[in-house]
Amino acid sequence: MNFLELQQQLAREMDDDSITGNSDMKVLLNRAYEDVCNEADWPFLEGGGANQAQTVADQKSYSLPSDYKKMVWLSVGDEDSDEDTFYQYVRFSDRKRLTSNRYYLWGGSYYLNPTPTETGTELNLYYLKDVTALSDDADTTLVPDEYDEIVVTRGAILYKQRDEEYVAAREYMGVYNNLLSKMKQNLLTKTIGQMDRILQMREGMAVGNQNNTMIL
Repeated sequence: MNFLELQQQLAREMDDDSITGNSDMKVLLNRAYEDVCNEADWPFLEGGGANQAQTVADQKSYSLPSDYKKMVWLSVGDEDSDEDTFYQYVRFSDRKRLTSNRYYLWGGSYYLNPTPTETGTELNLYYLKDVTALSDDADTTLVPDEYDEIVVTRGAILYKQRDEEYVAAREYMGVYNNLLSKMKQNLLTKTIGQMDRILQMREGMAVGNQNNTMIL
């Protein structure tokens, strides 16, 4: 569904034609969309890949993607030939005590230690995307089409809560939780191929889940 269709579906569900095109309802639906995306580290939020950028000699910092939300994996080197080196996240406050093959985040950039000494080495960046609010009627969500119902259902919960119809909101919450459970069961499985290799390496290294770094 596009944004207009989501509004129309919620209007039918709530039996309220004023929802479609209403600015407050657009905000509500965007909140519902964001809530769904925040429920898990969904595969449809995955971004990046191998050779997203290349090192510059003596340059420590590199820009994060504009839609960056959360780091999954960062390595330096040729990933295709398994010659890349994994870089582990450390907090900004610990940057003065960095050991080799670490990175920290600051101001929309990631900083590598050690500082690259060569130009042209591949930077492999895998991350989760931050959702962009829907605005135009033709805008679509990152949620796969077959799960659009869950966004509408979350919108129904927020609509009923807004009107202090808490019994109805709880009923919709039950529907939402069922849809969410099915969605997790269907989508939260390991991918294959290159990402699977990355995740297996990550598990073997027993990397802790710290701040903006995650384990699947």
